[in-house]
Amino acid sequence: MDPLDEHLNILGAAIGSYRTVAARLADWGAELAWHLGRGGRLLVAGNGGSAAEAQHLAAELVGKLREDRMPLSAIALTPDSSAVTAIANDYGYDEVFARQVRAHGRRGDILLVMSTSGRSPNLVAAVRAAKECGLRTWAMVGPGASPVGDACDEALRCPAPDSQVVQELHLVSVHVMCEHVDRTLPEVLAGARRATLDGVHRQHLDGVGPQHLDGVRAQCLDSAHPQRDGARAQPLDDAARVQRGGGAAPAGGARPARRVGRQPDPLARDRAEGGTTVRKPLLVIVGDTLLDRDVEGAVHRIAPDAPAPVLDEQSATDRPGGAGLAALLAAGPDHEVALVTALAADAGAARLSELLTAAGIRVHALPMPGATPEKIRLRSRGQVLLRLDRGGPAQPPGDAPDGLLDVLDEASAVLVSDYGRGVARHPAVRAALERTSAPIVWDPHPAGPPPVPGVRLVTPNLAEATRFTGDAARGSALSTAQRAGHRLREQWRAQAVAVTCGPDGAILCQAGPTPLVVPARADAGDADTCGAGDRFAATAALALAGGALVSEAVQDAVAAATSYVTGGGVAAALSGPAGQPAQPRREPDRIGAEAAGRLVAEVRERGGVVVATGGCFDLLHTGHLATLRAARGLGDCLIVCLNSDDSVRGLKGPDRPLNAQADRARLLAALDCVDAVVIFDEPTPEAVLSWLRPDVWVKGGDYADGGPSLPEADLVKRWDGQTVIVPYLDGRSTTRTIAAAQAATTSRR
Repeated sequence: MDPLDEHLNILGAAIGSYRTVAARLADWGAELAWHLGRGGRLLVAGNGGSAAEAQHLAAELVGKLREDRMPLSAIALTPDSSAVTAIANDYGYDEVFARQVRAHGRRGDILLVMSTSGRSPNLVAAVRAAKECGLRTWAMVGPGASPVGDACDEALRCPAPDSQVVQELHLVSVHVMCEHVDRTLPEVLAGARRATLDGVHRQHLDGVGPQHLDGVRAQCLDSAHPQRDGARAQPLDDAARVQRGGGAAPAGGARPARRVGRQPDPLARDRAEGGTTVRKPLLVIVGDTLLDRDVEGAVHRIAPDAPAPVLDEQSATDRPGGAGLAALLAAGPDHEVALVTALAADAGAARLSELLTAAGIRVHALPMPGATPEKIRLRSRGQVLLRLDRGGPAQPPGDAPDGLLDVLDEASAVLVSDYGRGVARHPAVRAALERTSAPIVWDPHPAGPPPVPGVRLVTPNLAEATRFTGDAARGSALSTAQRAGHRLREQWRAQAVAVTCGPDGAILCQAGPTPLVVPARADAGDADTCGAGDRFAATAALALAGGALVSEAVQDAVAAATSYVTGGGVAAALSGPAGQPAQPRREPDRIGAEAAGRLVAEVRERGGVVVATGGCFDLLHTGHLATLRAARGLGDCLIVCLNSDDSVRGLKGPDRPLNAQADRARLLAALDCVDAVVIFDEPTPEAVLSWLRPDVWVKGGDYADGGPSLPEADLVKRWDGQTVIVPYLDGRSTTRTIAAAQAATTSRR
C-alpha cells in the first residue's frame, strides 16, 4: 500500500472515535473565552512536536484565528531558550515547565499540556505545580495509560495508536477549540459591558449629554479589555457551590462559576452549539446523607486499664455515605447528578458539601436540626474493630426553601436512596416526587416510608423484602424473593420490584406471575459489599434515564454491582482518576475504534503481543469459538475486525446478515477470549489493519490446504507482522447452518 494511502487509512479510522471524545472542545473553548476575555491567562507546554503545537495555540490566541478580535493572554512555556536552559541546568530538566508555571500562573488560570505519549515527567511536574498554585489543568494526550492525563483535571485522549496521527488530531483540536473561543467571546464582552452599565447609578445619567455617554462607553470597553491599562482582572471564582434554595442568577451577564474537576458545570446543562441545544441527562438522587470516616491503624498492644486493643492511627479517610455515596458512585462524564438531601449547620456538613461538590454534584440541601450523622469505622489490616456512630437519633428536616425542589422537574430519572432519617418522608419532597414525570427508582429502608405510588422500580434486598411483607422465608431464596416481590409490588402500587439477593443476583417481579431471574456472573466471596446496593440502584436509574426497559436496567445493575464488589468495593470504586468513581467494564466498552486503540496502546506499553482476526460472525457457532480461543492464546489481547452490515451484504448477498452488526459485536465482546471489536465497512479489513498494525493476524483453518488465499498477508508483512492459520472444527459454518435450517423448513411443508 502506498505510504500516503496507509497514513490516510490510519487517520480515517481514528476520526470516527475522535468525534466523540472531541465534544469537550466546545466546553474548553467557551471556558477559555470567559477566562481570557476577562483578563485571565492560559499557559501551554509540550515537548518536541507538541512544543510546536503549544506555540501555535498561543499564537492563535494572542493574534487571531480568522476575524480580528482583542488579543488574549496565552504564554507558551517552550520558546524561551534562555529560561529553559537555565532552569534545566540549575534545577534539572523535569523542572523546566514547573518553575515557569510558578512564575507566570495565577490562581484561576489554566494550564494546558500536550503530549502524544502522555508520560513526560516534566509535564507531570508542571501539572503538580499548577495545582499547588490554584490553576486548572487540561491535557491533550493519546490513548492508553497516561500519567500526564491522569494528573490533570480534564483530558482529551485522542484514540489513535500511531503517535503521528495523535499529533495531527491535537492540531485539529487546537483549531476547533479556538473556533469556540471566537464564537463565545462576543457574549463575554457583552456581559462585561452590561455589568459596567448596571454599576453606574441611574442618577448620574439623568440629563447627561452624548459626551458623557461616550465616557460611559469608554468605561465599558476598558472593563472588557483590561489589558488596555495594564491592570490584571481578578480571576473567576472556581469554587464549587452548594445550592440552597435554588440560588440567584448572577447579575450583569456574569458566567456561573465552573466546578473544579472532570465534571461539566451542572448549573449550565444546556449549551447552544451551532443553533442546537445539547442537554445531558440529569439524575436526581433524593435521600439522607451521612459522613463516613474510616480510621486505619495498627494494633500492637492491649490497653493497661481495660481488655481492649489499642489502635495506633495511621490514616483517616472521609467520604459521603447514604444517598451521598449513591450520588458519588453515579457521577460520570456523560450525565449530571444532583442530590436533594438534608444538611446540618456544622463541620460535618461542611465536609460533606466539600466532598460532593468536588465531584461535580449539585447539592440541594434542606435544613437539618441537630448534628450531621457520622459513622466512624476503626480498622486494622482490613478488618473493622469497632464502629462509632455520632449525630443522635434522626430528626425531621426543616421546610424546603422556595425553588429548592424544582430540580425534580428537570430530572431525566430520580433515585430515592432512603436511609430512614426523614428526607424521603418530608411532605414537600413526597409531593414533588408524585408530580415528576421522570422514572423513579426507590431504594427503601425499614425505618423509612413506603414509596410514592407508581414508581418504576423498587429495589429492596431479600432481608428487607421479607421484613416489609412479614414473609416467614419458607423454602428457597428464589421462592421467598418471588413471593415478597409480587406482594410488595401490589402493596406499594409499583410498576416493578427487584429483590436483590447478594451473590445470587436479583429477582425482578413485574405484572406477570413469572419473575425474571438475573444471576450474578461472579461470586464475591467475603468481599466488602458496602455500597453495592447504591451501585445497583444508581445503575438502574441511569439505564432508565437512557430509555432502557426495566428488565434491561436490572441486568445492567446486577452486572455493575457484581463488578463493584469483585473489584474491591467502595475503596476501589472511589480511587479512579481525579477521585471519580471507577465504572464497571461492560460489553459496549470493548466495541469501537476508541476501545481498540486504547487497548493496543496499553498492551504495547507493557511489551505485549497484539493479535487480530476478522470475519462476519453472522451466526456464532462452535467453529468460531474454536478459532477465537486459539487466536487469543497467541498473544496478550485479541481484537476482532467485524464486517459491517453493508460489508456482509456485499460479500454474501442481499439476504445477509441475519443479525445486525450491533448484535454481532455485542455477542463477540461478551466472550472472555475477545478483548475488543472494531467494525469496518470495506470488503476487506485492510484499512483497519493498517491502523491497528497487529503483531499477529489470524484466520481459521478453512484457508489451509488449498483454500482461498489471504489477501491481508502481504499488508501485515509491512510492519513485520505475522499471518497464521489456526485449526477449526470441520463442518461448522454459518452458510451450512442456514442451508440446513431452510432444508428442514422445506421438508416440513
